[in-house]
This record gives sequence, C-alpha cells and structure tokens, in this order.
Amino acid sequence: MAILLALAVSSLAVRVAAADVGSGRPGGADAALGGLDLQHSPDLPRLAIRRTRLDNGLRVVLSRDTSLPTVAICVTYGVGARNEAAGQQGFAQLLERLMFQGSRNVAAGEHVRWIREHGGQATANSSGDRTQFVDRLPATALALGLWLEADRMQALELSDDDFERQLRRVRRESDRKGAQARAIGDQELRALVFRDYPATARGPLGSSSELSERRVSRPGTSLDSAQPTAHLQALRDFHRQLYAPNNAVLSVVGNFEVLETLNLIHTYFADAASVSLPAAPGGAPPEQTEPRSVGLAGPATEAASLWQGWAIPAPRTAEHDALDLAKVILGAGPSSRLQQLLVTEKGLAQTVLVWTDEQRGPDLFGVQATLTESADPELVSRAIQGQIASLARLGPSARELTRAQNQLRSSLLLGLDGNRARAGALADAELFGHDARLLETDLERYRQVSRDDVQRAVARYLRSARRSEVRLRPQAP
Repeated sequence: MAILLALAVSSLAVRVAAADVGSGRPGGADAALGGLDLQHSPDLPRLAIRRTRLDNGLRVVLSRDTSLPTVAICVTYGVGARNEAAGQQGFAQLLERLMFQGSRNVAAGEHVRWIREHGGQATANSSGDRTQFVDRLPATALALGLWLEADRMQALELSDDDFERQLRRVRRESDRKGAQARAIGDQELRALVFRDYPATARGPLGSSSELSERRVSRPGTSLDSAQPTAHLQALRDFHRQLYAPNNAVLSVVGNFEVLETLNLIHTYFADAASVSLPAAPGGAPPEQTEPRSVGLAGPATEAASLWQGWAIPAPRTAEHDALDLAKVILGAGPSSRLQQLLVTEKGLAQTVLVWTDEQRGPDLFGVQATLTESADPELVSRAIQGQIASLARLGPSARELTRAQNQLRSSLLLGLDGNRARAGALADAELFGHDARLLETDLERYRQVSRDDVQRAVARYLRSARRSEVRLRPQAP
C-alpha cells in the first residue's frame, strides 16, 4: 500500500509548477469557494481555476475549495456513442462498466471497495459525447484516488469473465429501457432528427433500432450479433484507440494544496502513453427541408406520447443560449407556456418536458408530452407548434425572459453545488469548449440574451420544415 500513498514532492515541483496556466480570475488558488447561497449570490462563484497540460496531452483542471474536507477527482474521456462505428454500438456504455473490473494493480471491484473504505464514493456515466468517472473522497485520500484513476487509464485489464458478466448486465438494462415508452421515443426522435448524421443519431445504449427491437420490428443489437470472443477483442481495440491521456481531462476540485496535487498528478499520470486518435466525427448534418414523422406501437400499459425535435447549434453559442431560454419559457415549470396550455387549461397532457441534450454539437431541442387518455395527438401536436410559432413571431414578454434568466441562473448555481458536480462541469467545459474557465461566463452570456435574440433563434431553428415528430400509441392488450 505504500505506493498508493506515496507523495512525490521532489524535483518535479519546479517543472510542474511552471506548466500551470494560472487561475481564471483574480485571487488564484486562495480565492476559495464557500457554500453556495442561491438567495444572495448574484453571480456564479469564483472557481479559482488552474489549467495545465502534461506532455502526453492530458488536460488538467484544478479548482481549490477549502470549505469542505473532501476532494472530487474526475477523469473524463472524449468517448461516447458518437465514436462507435458500425458493429460497435454500445461499446462506450459497456466499457464504462468494465473499467471498474480491474487494472494492473487493482483487482476487479477493488477500486470501488478502496474508495468506500476511505469514506468516499465512486460513480460513472456516459453520454453520446463522453465517458466520465468521478471519485469523491476525504481530502486525506487524494493520492489514493489519483493513483487508482491513473492505474485504470494506463493498465486496464479486460478479462473474458468480466466481459461476459457486464455484457449480461448491459443487455438486461437494454431490455428494461426497450420496454419503456420514454426511452423508445427519445431514441427514435434522435434517430429521426439526425437521420443523415449517424454519429449523433445514436444514444449511449446504441441506436433506436437496437433499443426498441423488442417492441418494434427491427434488427438485433450489435452486442447480440457476434461471438463474445470477437466482441472482446473489438472492445480492447476500441479502448486502446480512444481511452488515452490525450483524449481525456482530469479535474480535481476540493480541499487540496495546488503544488502538491500537481506533483502527484505528474507522478501518477505522466507515464500514460498518448495515442494517435482517429478522426472525430465532425461537420454538420444536411439542412432538413420538410417535416419528418414516425409512429410507434408501445406497451399497453404506457400512455400515448408525442415527441418533437429539431437540430440546433452547439452549446455555448449565441443561438443555443437563446434556445436555452426558449426551452424554459416553453416548458419549465407550471407557469411555462406549454404546461399552462396543455396540462392546466386544456387537460390534453399529463406532463410536458422541453429540453436540450447539451451534446457537443449539433445539439437536439426536444419537446415531449405524455397525453391524457382522451387526448387527440394531432391536436396536441398543433398546440405545440402554435406556441412555438407564437414565440417565433412575437418573441417572449419581458417578464417571461426575466423569469427564464432567473431559472437558468438557479440551475447553473445548483449545478456547481458540491465538489463532485463542479469537477464534472469543469471537465465538460474543458473537453467541449477547450477551456474550463468558460464555466464562469455562462451566467453573463444568458444575461446578454435579448427578447429579439430568442425570437430570431426560435424562428430560425424551430421552423416546421425542420421538425421531426414521433408518436407512440399503446398497443391493445
């Protein structure tokens, strides 16, 4: 265990300190972030961000916060469903699980056990764009957490038994998802909106056809279509090509000493080998010029549902900021337009959700309504289109815009409440925006959005000709 807790403070100190880019705002590492107060915090908190990059390409983001005796260590790989080629659907989701199953110096299950024995928690999640691992630990166990993540990055071991066990779990999860109307509709909507852009059309568990095969006549999943041995070798190749330091961000948030932490990071991660990364999916999908629609038959126990979606620009662009406010105006809370019309006034829907996926781009703007038993889907569809058309023609009222800006402010603050959430948010900003300090500009960008900006963005991107629609009706028992 000595190696786990080794503190490398030698001559590396000068070299690593010199590489530090510095904090994003005045105050440096001593500008510690205390507990968040939604009632009295007019701005996003100062995060004392420090950024650097190791010689192997690993991007490092530090944010020191002495208000709690804990640290969060987050390793985010730029790997998700968008990186999966034909025959690889579901690989990122499967690897998220397998990366807890052992590495050169850590046996299967030991990563989580050691974190828990030190009073911490280990979590992971994957999306279409990235896979993220977060360890939250007492500050005194920082070295352990960094060592565990470095060993996983450099020396992952994928055994036949672990592969088979996790594959069965992923299949069971896919079965459960495939029996849920919301999952079927979400995936089908994504596939329809990005029909001509396959990398974005797939979700974390694969394409809509793979997820809904048990409810709609579709081909089988990639994970079901070949022999396990062939899958395991393909999975190893996928991991070797993409899960490398030059395709990752390491973020550390919490109560730590900056120089000591930089030296630990260099000691444990500097030997991880970079790779020649394959070309990432890029470009933009062809412009959609006419509406698309599809109907699905769902489980008899599910309520009828309707989805509408549009391709929109990437996050942290002026147009996406305006559409983020539009999504709040249309669907966030009981006073939003669609909630008021469809749920409260007309009784046509049980629930209405409006969201953006926040993926690297192009992104998805979606609306989903779970209908009441007697509701006519066509009437609901026209009502949604009518509210969007009104917003495109007249824009929001001043009151609506202010309410939306206040709601997004609260959401941004809550999204940074706690070391674990902050570490993930900083890593995402560094990975997608190439600068974690962008996180500190989010609130000001939303403040600058005008009523005219919202009107123009809705009129440009949420046009009827660009709309895709999915309707799911329950099958007769």
